[in-house]
Amino acid sequence: MAAGPVFADEPRRALIVSPFDDSIIPFNQLESGIRREMQSELSSRVEIYAEFLDLGQFPSAEYAARVASFLHDKYAGRHMDVVIAISPEALDFLLQRRDYLFADSQFMFAWVPQDQLTAFRVPSNVSGIVTRFNPAPTVDLALHLQPDATTMIMLSGTTDTDRHDLALEPERLKAFAHRLKILYWSNFVMADLLRAVGKLPRGTFLVDRGIIRDGAGQRLVGWQVDEKVTAAASVPVYSPFELLIGHGNVGGNVEDFETEGRQTGRLAVRLLNEHVVGLRIVAATSTIVDWRQLQRWGLSEANLPPGTIVRFRQPSLWDEHKWVVTGAAAALALQAFLIAALIVQARRRRRAQAALELQRRELAHLGRVSLLGELSGAIAHEISNPLTAILSNAQAGKRFLRREPSDTVQVDEIFDDIAADSKRAGNVIKRLRELYKKADAHLEPVDLNGIVADVLELADRRLFEDNVSVATKLATNLPAVRADPVQLKQVLLNLVVNACDAMADNKLSDRGLTIATSCDDKRFAQVTVSDRGSGIATGVAERLFQPFVTTKSTGIGLGLSISRSIIDAHGGRLSASNNSDRGATFSVALPIDEHSPHAVASRDPTDVPNEAPT
Repeated sequence: MAAGPVFADEPRRALIVSPFDDSIIPFNQLESGIRREMQSELSSRVEIYAEFLDLGQFPSAEYAARVASFLHDKYAGRHMDVVIAISPEALDFLLQRRDYLFADSQFMFAWVPQDQLTAFRVPSNVSGIVTRFNPAPTVDLALHLQPDATTMIMLSGTTDTDRHDLALEPERLKAFAHRLKILYWSNFVMADLLRAVGKLPRGTFLVDRGIIRDGAGQRLVGWQVDEKVTAAASVPVYSPFELLIGHGNVGGNVEDFETEGRQTGRLAVRLLNEHVVGLRIVAATSTIVDWRQLQRWGLSEANLPPGTIVRFRQPSLWDEHKWVVTGAAAALALQAFLIAALIVQARRRRRAQAALELQRRELAHLGRVSLLGELSGAIAHEISNPLTAILSNAQAGKRFLRREPSDTVQVDEIFDDIAADSKRAGNVIKRLRELYKKADAHLEPVDLNGIVADVLELADRRLFEDNVSVATKLATNLPAVRADPVQLKQVLLNLVVNACDAMADNKLSDRGLTIATSCDDKRFAQVTVSDRGSGIATGVAERLFQPFVTTKSTGIGLGLSISRSIIDAHGGRLSASNNSDRGATFSVALPIDEHSPHAVASRDPTDVPNEAPT
């Protein structure tokens, strides 16, 4: 083709020649990359044309001659600055007719393997992008994922390019010949192929080179074929074409056609601007796999070669909600820490409470011992009285027995007195032993009236010596309370002794003590101890139950504090208030025993003396 005149203001022109029509997506992507790069670099100063030879559909020499004639006539009036041949078929077609079609144009190529450059004897001054189209890295990927595989089947179409490539494959795959049985399926009718791939045994894998024409001559679309084959196959399918990844195959070592198109466009711009010749660039490849297919076939991601790109990975909960998961994990960790801290704190609190309870019991015991120490004189008198009476009665009995005749009636009465005095002394000693004994609290149903009687009996001598008269107002049918009888006696005995001390400065005739029991509601029963002393001073009232607070010159101020702790431990209340006329009243309220809601068998209130013995 004769060159026309070239004017300085004319745009650069480029012609892209592909072997097939634009329905073949790899060539479509190559062309798109070339256009985008050249238009970006040269702006509006470039015109890009494209021709599709369709040699696969019409491989005859006559058809090729008619296409050449058509191109000659079509571009007779336009000079092409650069002609880009995509694929070996297009390059071979143009080189054979270069002088006839584009004698003055620069030639370059894309997507042509090195071995075919040699086979077509492409001149060394022709620049281009050399493809690494070689299934060997894809087979290597398959063996990484399926190390026990024994058979590989390569699927191919029936175009001239397919036949040419298949002739080269044994040489390309010779490194695997000792390890794999390699089969080439290229002349299948599509329906038969789908049936065949569905019956393959384990230990086999397929490599799909892209089928665009089957054995019946039917024109096909590569990615649609790949979807059908991978859906029907009983074994994994791999492919060296990036376009097919995502349509059902596992993956392969592939070239990115869009990236290769951009490389071709940049090289074309250099040819136009710098007039370089013979510059050949090897296309980059990368190994890409479909994560979904790894999961489908149970292939381990850990076996992938280093640098493999994993596509279509379904995001995990962590990927999608990283900050939410992190926040939740942090919250759970904090919660676990707080729970652990609370458990530790609870254990420490229980140990502290146990230690406090032990100290409280010790203090209560010491309080009883101290209280009994104060009553020691009265207690000694309580014991000495029956013992003296026993001795006197025993001596009298001996005298009566020596008489002739013996007065047996008098002797019987003497023996009855001895037994009564012995029982009285034994009861005193028993009560003392209970109070001196150091034991854990034992809650049981307790008769408040009976406790009052026991306490007055213990304090009888002290009341007598202090000339304190006692009046009792004990309720009948009083419900039982739940308490430790020994500790309750300690509290009431302490209140009685304090009342005696509070009235020490009163006239002998003005020392009166009133003890009353009552049940004002369904939850508590109470006992009150009222005296006619000087009452509770205003400055002392709010601190009355604190340790070491006392109004007695000889006291240490622990009695009321210990009594309050005992009653608190029972779930009750110990309170104090001044009387309206004179003196003070101390009230002990204790919970009614829920298992004994009605009155227990109480002592007759008349058993308790209303006045202290004189």
